[in-house]
Amino acid sequence: MLEKMNDIPVLNFFIPNDPQLVVERGANGEILRYSLDADTEKYLQRQRMFAMVVGGPAVVYAGWKMDAPWWQRIPVMGLGIACSAHHFFAWQTVRSAEKQ
Repeated sequence: MLEKMNDIPVLNFFIPNDPQLVVERGANGEILRYSLDADTEKYLQRQRMFAMVVGGPAVVYAGWKMDAPWWQRIPVMGLGIACSAHHFFAWQTVRSAEKQ
């Protein structure tokens, strides 16, 4: 029996084992920043890469193959493009932060 999702053979590359979330607070107790440990961020980078390379194009392909008029297919394909673009820029932001 599976105890954790990351015990599944393929999902273990995408789900962190022990994520550590740190909450930084200001002098008045307001939340300033949420931070994850580097190991967890590596797993999230893999998720972003998968969504960018597989998820977005799959949605574009689904919109292309829809049995519907063009004005219904274009928004679906646009969502796939937006998904890939969003994950690319999030991936790139974290990647450039790792180099600093």
